Amino acid sequence: MEFWGTLQKSLGGGAVPADSDAYVNKFFDNTAVEESWAIDEWTAKLKQFVAAQLADGRRVALVTCGSATVPLSGDSVMDAVSFGDRGAASAEHFLRAGYAVIFLHRHGSLAPFSRHFQLYIRDNRFLSMLRVDDTDNSLHVDPPNDDRHAQDLSTILTEAKDTSARLVHVSFTSVQQYLFYLRMAASVIDSAASRGLILLSASVLDYYVPSSIPSILPSIPSTPSTAASPPPPPSNTTKKESSSSLTLNLVRIPNLIAKIRRNYAPKACLVTLKSVADKGRLQRAAFRDIERWGVDVVVADSPMLPNELALISPQEEFVASPHLDEDCRHVELEVVCAAMLVEIHRAWSTRRQILKQGKALLLLTAKFSMMKENDTLNEDAMGNKNVPFKRGIRIYTERRHRPPSTSPPLEVMIAFSPAGTPETIRNLWGDLWNGWDEGEIADFKEQIGHVTLSSALYGLAHGVTATVG
Repeated sequence: MEFWGTLQKSLGGGAVPADSDAYVNKFFDNTAVEESWAIDEWTAKLKQFVAAQLADGRRVALVTCGSATVPLSGDSVMDAVSFGDRGAASAEHFLRAGYAVIFLHRHGSLAPFSRHFQLYIRDNRFLSMLRVDDTDNSLHVDPPNDDRHAQDLSTILTEAKDTSARLVHVSFTSVQQYLFYLRMAASVIDSAASRGLILLSASVLDYYVPSSIPSILPSIPSTPSTAASPPPPPSNTTKKESSSSLTLNLVRIPNLIAKIRRNYAPKACLVTLKSVADKGRLQRAAFRDIERWGVDVVVADSPMLPNELALISPQEEFVASPHLDEDCRHVELEVVCAAMLVEIHRAWSTRRQILKQGKALLLLTAKFSMMKENDTLNEDAMGNKNVPFKRGIRIYTERRHRPPSTSPPLEVMIAFSPAGTPETIRNLWGDLWNGWDEGEIADFKEQIGHVTLSSALYGLAHGVTATVG
């Protein structure tokens, strides 16, 4: 369908940003949920899937893929051009790396493992690989004449079977369905905390047509009579025949990145894609998204660099490019990028664990700074209850890290707390505080905001888990 004519863009909220809480909440409140989406059923299924994978010690990735359509009228839609190559290749590599994957994709787009057969379909070679046995009408698959291709297909089929229990397909068509599914899946991933990875690689247009607004109206000349008493919207057939000029009432699509970061999955590693025309603006554009939405990694590309992807985080930057493996086989750019994301996620989650322990250390030492000798400690690291607080109390970060009790008691002291106010601590501990979200910082300030931390370094032994009364 052609849209030449009058194009009216109703921004739906004036100056309200599309990533604001008010704008996003208004979208979900005013958009009807179709029964066929089965939101409740999918939520229960994904929760069960994620819980089982976490119990098995796996990391969990949510990968979005393909393009979301904008329904207009009848069978007419607006659509972005995306076959889902990057998302499908990334999900496939995550599965090879041991992840469990929720694959949120456009219906009919490329998918992990099955994407490799698209090559044979496009080249009209797929049917030649199929053979029907005349004796019993059974179907057989004859591999390609190329031994390497035959081995590759065999490996792909084996990997697909071996990883099937770690992969859940969730398909969407419209942008409304995609956004509801994205909110649902991201909220489920939240239970994985730092073991969760969210890769947003789906293509979404900037505008959509709300179902509450007539999607396509003929452009009617403004006359006194029509302006005072507009006619009722005609049928679709009349719309097409009455005028070749169309009026579209488009509303900006809400951006969920900030909501994912702050509300849906604040402790997951969040990765977004960015396409920049000018290669010289890659870094600036990526850091703008990092600062605005708090994403952990931006995968940026540019048509000026067709064989490269830049992976940019607040701490570091990498460049991914295709290469040959040990067997001189071409490794796809998307696979190289996914492999780098796996390593980045591992390092990122390790930092988060250190920050979590550091937070426990700071909070507990802040409480220690208020205690006097012989004040009651609820529990020490050895499990003793109501222990007098004094030299010799053993304190660990986590009980599973408890070392053998071989040191003389007086050698183990209380750890340390930095001097200063929460504001000065934040300045001194910049890298440490960098990994805390806003909620954690607010919680810390609330707990020790009234305390002046002036205790000195007594000796950092084995961390902390004891609770203070």
